[in-house]
Amino acid sequence: MQEPIREAMIINPNLYRTFMKAGKDFHNLIAMYLFYTYNAQHQRTKD
Repeated sequence: MQEPIREAMIINPNLYRTFMKAGKDFHNLIAMYLFYTYNAQHQRTKD
């Protein structure tokens, strides 16, 4: 059985502003960032 991920997934405010500048693709960028962050934590790799 896999251990649950216990670390918080945090988005730096500056990165969030950068994503917001993308306009209508903002939600896609957030989703992709969270996907990669989750997988990095799941695989126990660094950013």
